[in-house]
Amino acid sequence: MTISLYAIAFVALIFSFAKSRENTVLALKKAWKAFENILPQFLSILIIIGVILAVCDIYFRPLESWECVLSVDENTSI
Repeated sequence: MTISLYAIAFVALIFSFAKSRENTVLALKKAWKAFENILPQFLSILIIIGVILAVCDIYFRPLESWECVLSVDENTSI
C-alpha cells in the first residue's frame, strides 16, 4: 500500500515537472522549507515520547518480568 502511494506521488511529481519545471522546483523548495521549519518541534516531541515510553516500560512492567531485574533467590527476603 505504501509503495503504491509513493509511486503515485512520484508519477505526479514527474507529470508536474514535465508540465512546468519552474513551478515544480519552486513548490519543492517551499515544501523543503516548511519541512525544515517543522523538524525541530517534531524531533523534540519524538524524543520526549521516547523517554516517556522508556520510563513507563520500567515502571509498568508485569511482575513476572521483574525477576530478572531484582535477581531474587530463595535466601533473600524482599
